[in-house]
Amino acid sequence: MAHALLPKLKLRLTGTQELPADAVLEEYLAIAENIVINRLYPFVDDVSTTAVPDRYESVQVDISVALINKRGAEGQTSHEENSIIRSYSSNDVPPGLLSRIIPYIG
Repeated sequence: MAHALLPKLKLRLTGTQELPADAVLEEYLAIAENIVINRLYPFVDDVSTTAVPDRYESVQVDISVALINKRGAEGQTSHEENSIIRSYSSNDVPPGLLSRIIPYIG
């Protein structure tokens, strides 16, 4: 099943790296979708029928990009080589992206 956000994800990744296969990109979009939904609806037990609202589709794509860019370096806490320094937070999604999702409490 082709994901509707796949073209947007490919566009954001174009030129930065070799693109993974569509199935891999769709899996990352699905992972990001679960992250957005779980953050958006923290007190809903069954979110399997819940879709990401249109206003959060950009966040879903951005989370996918962040996860893809960290691929192969999962859990890395620090890395320094020449003048390049990398470190990731304990969370696999940057806090700045998660802060763009306002939880629904209703």
